Amino acid sequence: MSSLSAVSSQDQVIARIDTIIRELAALRQQLTSPVPAQECDLQEPLIVEHDGRPGLAILPAEDYRRFRQWERREKARAQILDAMAQRRAQPAWSDAFRLMDALGQRSDLSDDELNDLIDRAVHARPTSDTAS
Repeated sequence: MSSLSAVSSQDQVIARIDTIIRELAALRQQLTSPVPAQECDLQEPLIVEHDGRPGLAILPAEDYRRFRQWERREKARAQILDAMAQRRAQPAWSDAFRLMDALGQRSDLSDDELNDLIDRAVHARPTSDTAS
């Protein structure tokens, strides 16, 4: 290869790189420019893929608002379930369930008496030495 053809080849590569840089700059400008509201009428989520796999979801603001509400409700629900599990683990709860089982074995109680005693056991407050 002559030095002239090598220079010409390098010039072509440099010219191609310059073209790519200009195209990327124009694309960046388009992507960072504010989009007018009328062009943002997204009716369903838009999934952006990377290497054929979903990588990003763009969704309407109302869907996002509903998702955040659902997320907050689920977090609160998980906290309530956790608190209930911790309370059940306390000795007072174990004692209450043992009492209910023992009461269920008694045949000398009417159904109303048994239900009344079970209700009282379920609603019993833990003793002060087991309360948190």
